[in-house]
Amino acid sequence: MIDTFLRDNVYIVISFFLAFIIILVIVIFELRGKIRGRDRKITEYERRLKGLRETHEFMVKELTARIDELNVMFSKRKRITQAVINLARALSELREEEEIIYLVLEQTKNILNVTDVYFFVPAEEGLKFVLFEHKTVSDRSTLKRGDLVYKLGEGPIGYVAKKRYIMDKDTMFQDALVDGLSETYLADPFGMDYEIISPLTYQATNFGVIAVSGIKEERIEGVSYKESKEEALRTSMEALQMISELTSLALNSAMLLEKIQTMADTDGLTGIYNKRYFMERLSRELLKAKQDGYKVGLFILDIDFFKKYNDTNGHPMGDKLLRSIARILKKTAEAVNGIPARYGGEEFVVLLPGRNKFETMAYGDQIRKIIEKTKFPNEEKQPGGKLTISGGVAVFPDDAQDEKTLIDKADKALYRAKESGKNKVLAAG
Repeated sequence: MIDTFLRDNVYIVISFFLAFIIILVIVIFELRGKIRGRDRKITEYERRLKGLRETHEFMVKELTARIDELNVMFSKRKRITQAVINLARALSELREEEEIIYLVLEQTKNILNVTDVYFFVPAEEGLKFVLFEHKTVSDRSTLKRGDLVYKLGEGPIGYVAKKRYIMDKDTMFQDALVDGLSETYLADPFGMDYEIISPLTYQATNFGVIAVSGIKEERIEGVSYKESKEEALRTSMEALQMISELTSLALNSAMLLEKIQTMADTDGLTGIYNKRYFMERLSRELLKAKQDGYKVGLFILDIDFFKKYNDTNGHPMGDKLLRSIARILKKTAEAVNGIPARYGGEEFVVLLPGRNKFETMAYGDQIRKIIEKTKFPNEEKQPGGKLTISGGVAVFPDDAQDEKTLIDKADKALYRAKESGKNKVLAAG
């Protein structure tokens, strides 16, 4: 029956079979298309994922580099800030100009991490700037004091001193162009190559110029980031600006303290040292002489008939005479490294370190002769028709072992000179 059905409907069976095959092929092709589409999507997803991974890796790398950069910058700025704070504390304890300069030179070299630091001081009332000191790395030669001298406005140093603000080379050339100056105007006459130059100014006073060269980029071990030259230059300028301001303040304080000390040590009328300073200096000098084994001469003098001169000519003329005697003592004492002082009234003293009795007597008699030959106003009214002095000499350790005895011996010699006719110098003995 089945056979009969198949024979009678063979075409229908064949058609059904072909339709089945066709449908199967269509289904297969659709499935293959879907599989290919899925593969393409997977490939696209993989490509996108790879891109995201690469982007992520790049961002991580950039972020790590930025973190390293920030670590380097933070580390450097922290180091510089702490070093500047320490410098400020150290400067507050210094009183001498040279001590301040030497400390600033050494610390600037370390804080800025440079190879060379130059310190210039003003001369000729600020019309010139002279190299005071040059600090460099140990294996390089050092310039000597006075090797470099710039006029105000000359070369990079003179230009910055005149403009009175910190500059690097680029800033300097841009500034010069604004001023209508050529690049050759800023050419250094000594062939120096300064990277940053800063004036040391406080109000109207210019205390000098500090310059640096050989700025190094900061590097930290284990960190990939290396500081750029531009960043190193910018950071160094900021640091040098702070150092310059601190130095200017310290130098100004030292100058004021020196003025105050000079006022305290100086006799207001004559301008030479006063008795208080003389006594302190005598004590120090004798202590040093004991340690080093040298002699110290003391010459004490008194103006003969000074009361008569005052009474005859008036106190203003008497004061003028005291100033004249002080000028003579100051000028002659400088030639022998002596220390002149007003001891009181019309009495003066001169301390002569390293001088024996013969040399001290010679100096005392030289002063006596100079004053005797000098024409003073109205001296003809004095006894003998001229103004004279009497003096006494004593020497450590020949005549005394301490300052009180030394002064006493010289004073007694002066008294004998007065008593024996005046206008003479006698020695203790």
